[in-house]
Order: sequence, then C-alpha cells, then structure tokens
Amino acid sequence: MPCADDRFSYPRLPGPNWTRVLVLHPAQSPDDPEAPPPPLHCSLEPIKIDADSKQQYEALSYVWALGTSYHEIRCSGKLLQIGANLHKALHRIRDPVEARILWVDAVCINQSDLKEQGEQVKRMDGIYANARKVLIWIGEEVRDQDAEDCFELIRQTNRFIATQLSVYGKLELIPPFTTDNIASDLKRWDKVSKLMESTYFTRVWVLQEVGLASKATILYGAAELNWAEIVELMLCIALRSDLSAITRPVNGELVVNTFESLWRTYSNSQSWRTEMYVTRMRGGPVEAQDFIDILNNGRFFNATNPRDHVYAFLGHPSATVASPMSGLESLGAKILEVDYTKNVDEVYLDTAKAIIARDKHPWTMLSCVDHPPEALSDISDRPSWVPYWNEGWRVYWLGYRSAWYRAGGQDQTVFKATPLLDQSLQLSGTCFSRVVGFERA
Repeated sequence: MPCADDRFSYPRLPGPNWTRVLVLHPAQSPDDPEAPPPPLHCSLEPIKIDADSKQQYEALSYVWALGTSYHEIRCSGKLLQIGANLHKALHRIRDPVEARILWVDAVCINQSDLKEQGEQVKRMDGIYANARKVLIWIGEEVRDQDAEDCFELIRQTNRFIATQLSVYGKLELIPPFTTDNIASDLKRWDKVSKLMESTYFTRVWVLQEVGLASKATILYGAAELNWAEIVELMLCIALRSDLSAITRPVNGELVVNTFESLWRTYSNSQSWRTEMYVTRMRGGPVEAQDFIDILNNGRFFNATNPRDHVYAFLGHPSATVASPMSGLESLGAKILEVDYTKNVDEVYLDTAKAIIARDKHPWTMLSCVDHPPEALSDISDRPSWVPYWNEGWRVYWLGYRSAWYRAGGQDQTVFKATPLLDQSLQLSGTCFSRVVGFERA
C-alpha cells in the first residue's frame, strides 16, 4: 500500500478565476495489441479562465461512474486515483509523440475540497466555452470495426442529404428518400442505435458540456466523428418520416429533444450548431428560456449527485441574473451560488426561493411540483411547495406559461409569494372555498 508521501497533493489555485489543466504525457503503444499499454503519466498546471486561455486546451466530457473499479496514475511523479472509465479515456486520448493539454473535472478539481469544487463548478461554463474542442468519450465497449462502420454510415447519409440540400435548398423540399440512395441494411443501423443507447446521453452534465462547446468530437472505441454529424442526422430522421422508415428507430429522440429544448438556447456565438445545414437552420434565434424551463428539461437526465440537477445548468444564459438597475446581465452573477457543503434539501429550497425572487415567471415553479409515489418529497418533512428536480414528474404543468389553458395569465405583478422562516410559502389569492379535511389514498 503506497505511503501518504507518495500520494498526489493538490496545491492551492492562485485565485478564484483560475483552474488547472492536465498535461497528459506522450507514450508509444506496444506493437503487440495484447500487451498492456504504458502507465499514464501527467502533470497539472494552473491556468486563468479568461480570453488568453481560450483555445489552449481540450475539455473532456464523459461518464464518471461506470462500475466501481479505480486505477492509479502518476501525476507529477505522485500517485493519483481515477475512475475506470476515465482511465480508458486517457489511454485513448494519449498521443504517442506530443503532450495533450486537457481539462478533466475529476483530476483538475480537487474533489476532496468542497469549497474548491463549488468555485470550479461555478466556472465550468467558461471552462467549456474556452476549450479549443470538447472530446466526447462514449467508451470502448464496441468492436473498432463496428464503431468505424457506424460513423461511416452517419457520414455517408449526411453527405447525400447535403448534396440534396445544395440542389433543393430545404430539407422538406428534397424528393422522397429511397433505398436507392440511403443505406437500408438494418444491421448497420442497429450499430447507430446501439451508439445512441449509450449511458453518456442520459448524463445531466452533458447538457452544458456539449451545449457550450465551440467544436466537439465524439470518440467511440478507436473511431471518431464530428459531433455535429450526430445531431444533423438525428434531426433529419426526426423531420423526415420517409428517412426514418428506412433507418428504423435509432434512439435519437433524446438528442433531438435536447437540441430543440436546450442546446439551441445557449448563446455562445462559436458553436458546433453552425457547422451543418439543418442544425444551423433549426438553431436560429429562439425564444429566451426561463431557468425553470431548463431545470424541468433536466429531470429526464441522471446525476450521481442530486445537487447537480441544479448546478449543472448554472452555465445556461437563463441562470445569469439581470441587474435591477440597468436590466443588463451581470457577468458571472448567477441565480444561485454553488455550495456542495449544503444538503440536497437546502439546495432545492434555495433554488425555489431564487426562482420566486428572480424568475420572470415565478408562478410556473408551483406547476413543477410533483410527488411521485414513494418519492422522498412525499414521505419526508421537505416543504411540499419545493420542486425536487431529481425525482421526475408524472403530471403535466397546468400553470405553465406556454400552455394555452393556463388560468393565471402572464402578468407577474399579480403573483405574490413569500417564503417564510418556517419554510412554508405565503401566497395571495382569491378564496373560492375551504378545505375542511382530507384523507391520504
């Protein structure tokens, strides 16, 4: 067992607007494919999050918890423990000749320092937006030839659609797709379907990490593909039923829904969203989203830490607080402070209070309250008016501002809500009748 002196110890960062980058040292892979690869060696260097750091590193986006096994790497000569999936990703990314400069959350953030963790999470929007490229690691649980065939099928289909768009101008004007011009081998499309079933696409942090990327590359086994190709094809399949009749279901609904409801609402001007025709057209100017809209969309995704159902979205434009004096967005001022020392109940209560105080349509929060069977919010002392963003939902949002049947209208001045010290919520309204008793079913 290694002694304490052989363990890597994190030095303090120079200031609040700093982070660390991982310098992954090069190594040649052995000629024998059965031989184990050389051990991973790296070092960490501090870097300021500003315009000067833009394009200086690549940021990794991956799934943390795949199994419970851990591996040790050498960081500045000392031992550092990382998860199995990250271990595989770094081996895949490592260059045989040159060092690669990466930002990797599990390594670049001191995970045992909750204060630093909160400070770094608060700045992750700048970290991912500044990256030269975001590397999306799906995993290596696929044969390399299957991964490459999967990506080639996506490229091939997009190329044909692009040639048709150059002639007809719009996706809806392209003549019907047929098996004469679109591959119809369902075994090949099954490989695309398997890709889209990856756990990666259900992870809550993906929404920000991909949404803020200027460019992104997806790594699947030994194969790689421009991320924009994935989104372009999934949108085309969703928008053209004749195309989906050939490809059959490829499980692209989650990517399409996420693009429509979230990714295209990010405001970063440099983005993969402008690289391909259909994605660019669908990603044009859209109605501004409220922070509560973003939280609601995140309910369908998974997070190891329930707090991240809120914290993972603080990089979205809707989480930036407008100055009451000027009406302008204050750089870095968020609707909520990141604090991992608080328990989940405190974080969700603080989020509800912040929405009531600062959201443009605060009454919609009460439409998001749900109590699924056996949920902690239904059987504990948690305030009943606080939405729990990690518990999903089972009823539709009756008072949502976009719903035609909403009874409350759009005037926020008539909505009065005051959180009290006993964690109850005081509301103003009109009394129609009185509840004299109730029974739990």
